[in-house]
Amino acid sequence: MTDQRSDSTSRFRRNGPGSRPGLVLIPAAARKVQIPLIASGGFATGSGLVAALALGASAVNMGTRFVASTEAPVHQNVKDQIVANDERATQLVFREFNSTARVARNTISEEIARRSAQPGATLADLASGARGRVAGSRPATEERPRCRHPMSLTVLTW
Repeated sequence: MTDQRSDSTSRFRRNGPGSRPGLVLIPAAARKVQIPLIASGGFATGSGLVAALALGASAVNMGTRFVASTEAPVHQNVKDQIVANDERATQLVFREFNSTARVARNTISEEIARRSAQPGATLADLASGARGRVAGSRPATEERPRCRHPMSLTVLTW
């Protein structure tokens, strides 16, 4: 079982105003389940792994941490920016829509956050992914591969 709280970038989570932080959710989930629990979201160091284990998780899932690895098929500029970022270089978006995501802080994420606070907000022009496509690289109608390059690693402890 995977605990994916608001720090996790899983597109399947739904967390809005009632979401719970890992310090609350991990031990609560660990008390309820009899199967291994994998904590996700915000784990990037050995000390984070130790904290998750102390809270009752059996493992942690590290995603963004490994995007910056040599093996990841990601542009070097992106890797360099991930390494250079500090804990304030991200922003939560889509919380108003109960689908919170933590993304890199930039002009686009700041505009999404600003618009999201307005009633009847529309964000398709900012969040559709069209801005990031390289012209001619793939027709807009072509379906995107579901999982082309897995970028996360689960650190197991049992």
